[in-house]
Amino acid sequence: MLTAPLPLPTVSTGCKHAWHLYILQLQLEHLTCDRDEISRRLGAAGVAHSEHFIPLHRQPYWRVRSALTPAHFPVSEQAFQ
Repeated sequence: MLTAPLPLPTVSTGCKHAWHLYILQLQLEHLTCDRDEISRRLGAAGVAHSEHFIPLHRQPYWRVRSALTPAHFPVSEQAFQ
């Protein structure tokens, strides 16, 4: 599934983190499966998870009220993926 190490969040010296969100930044070019498969496998292993920070143009409200598509926001799409 992974062909390279998974970068883990770091905490700056002298700081204490609450770990409210533990963000995994997947390096898609080093995966042998897609993000959806990672999600399925995490769920199957009993790991609760969800997507956060979904771009506005993908939110249901804007998706049905505008003609905006992922192609209009390539940087947002790349960060989201």
